[in-house]
Amino acid sequence: MLMNTLSSKCFSGAFERSALSVVLMLGVLLGQTLSADSMVAKPIHALMISGGCCHDYPNQNLILSEGISMRSNVEWTLVNQGGTSRDVKIPIYDNPDWIDGYDVVVHNECFGGVTDVDWLESIVEAHTNSGTPAVFIHCSLHSYRAADTDAWRSLMGARSTSHEGHRPLEVKNLRPNHPIMKTFPPVWQTPNGELYKIEKTWPDAIPLAKAFGKDTQKDHICIWINHLGNARVFTTTLGHHNETMQSPVYLDMVNRGLLWAVGKLESNGLPAIGYQAPSEKTIPSRRILAGDYSRGRIAIVDEKGKVEWEHAIRDIHDLHRLPNGNILFQTSWTKILEMTPAKEVVWSYDAAIANGNQARKVEVHAFQRLANGLTMIAESGPARIIEVDRNGVMHREIALHVDNRSPHRDTRMVRKLKNGNYLVCHEADNAVREYDMKGKVIWECHTGGEVYGAIRLGNGNTLIGNGSGHNVLEVNKEGQTVWSIEENELPGIQLAWVTTVEELPNGNFMIGNCHAGAENPQIIEVTRNKEVVWKFNNFEVFGNAMPCSKVF
Repeated sequence: MLMNTLSSKCFSGAFERSALSVVLMLGVLLGQTLSADSMVAKPIHALMISGGCCHDYPNQNLILSEGISMRSNVEWTLVNQGGTSRDVKIPIYDNPDWIDGYDVVVHNECFGGVTDVDWLESIVEAHTNSGTPAVFIHCSLHSYRAADTDAWRSLMGARSTSHEGHRPLEVKNLRPNHPIMKTFPPVWQTPNGELYKIEKTWPDAIPLAKAFGKDTQKDHICIWINHLGNARVFTTTLGHHNETMQSPVYLDMVNRGLLWAVGKLESNGLPAIGYQAPSEKTIPSRRILAGDYSRGRIAIVDEKGKVEWEHAIRDIHDLHRLPNGNILFQTSWTKILEMTPAKEVVWSYDAAIANGNQARKVEVHAFQRLANGLTMIAESGPARIIEVDRNGVMHREIALHVDNRSPHRDTRMVRKLKNGNYLVCHEADNAVREYDMKGKVIWECHTGGEVYGAIRLGNGNTLIGNGSGHNVLEVNKEGQTVWSIEENELPGIQLAWVTTVEELPNGNFMIGNCHAGAENPQIIEVTRNKEVVWKFNNFEVFGNAMPCSKVF
């Protein structure tokens, strides 16, 4: 209407100028309104439902919710119910109003054994009657497959009751001009995969991508859209493994699928105005706890380097931020402190004078507060692991197998595993060994470097910070290296003495890079695709001897 008014030639000169002024003022006001709306648009309120067998749902909830909220203006309600069983009718669906108030529901559940037809059809009707869009992830396609109804499958637009073996998949983009697939590569090699065998598709389902099944020797769609009743639906069968789900390609794809489902995806594949991620979400604020013996300090700093807490040290190879906010750290090779943020010492232990060490050389390079309140301490020199209580009384002791004995190099990082065993890095032996609770070596890996750090990953493999090997190794149970980052593999970064390694809830890895010089980061966050997503470099507070850190 405004454009038509401006193009009219029927006004007198004075009236035309007056009308034009009014129109321009309206345009300015409208522009300001749009701008304000884009800044304060109500977030998309998404409900994610997860639970059931076969998947790491607690971490997948975080990977998906945090990954999507980094990309779009989405707020989440996360519901994980049903434990790890296949046949649980989770209670959220028992509330007839369970879907009310949500703009979209993300189904990431795996309950293939549920057979209650009426119960299942009521879930589908909640979507189709209300028009609330749905996003289906991976095993949701196999959920409720034992029920004698096609209601769930017709909502998704496809049926599958089995999958192929675990292997990386070559996913081909079938509709590169569709907004969901605009930035999806022509071919994407997934880090790992579990291809679902598609047995039937419904007429309104539109395939967006497919992958070839080596077991079935045919293609199966793995990304598609559908609609049923008043509900738009986006589905992908990809996402069994966390390493696939945390890939930027995967998160971009699911994010666009969600936006499409709620009608907030532009034709160019970008979020509609007002639905981009708020800028503060794209740069999360982090704090770094780190120790550097060249600077003689342990400190907590923000990302800009502002010191929030610090304490003097002489030597350090391990530290922890405890759940109560206290810091567990060492000030020398024998003395360990637990200190509050107010710098009150609430526990201390000196290995030089405790539990039989008075007459022998001992150094501590690793320790850990256990869930039962005991503190595990690895002692180099005596070559043992002990667990002590708050009074320093020893409750457990196991001897370590060390080929090249040295009070300074018997051990580096040591962690007690969930199964009760100990994962021990032996620097001088260039080896990582797993000990059972009686001290028997049940697994061993020689790394070719003076190894510093090792953790057991969620997939059962072991991630190793290989010290003087200048690399990070992922090793399977058979001792085979299945993934690595080499010294000069990350663009613009050189790995020097690789120390601590950590697996994050989103599937990324945090890597300590010590003795690398001021031109290299001291901490690196990297994806499984070896993309650097965050790095920390601070040679004002810390220096070139920062072997241990914790980002939170």
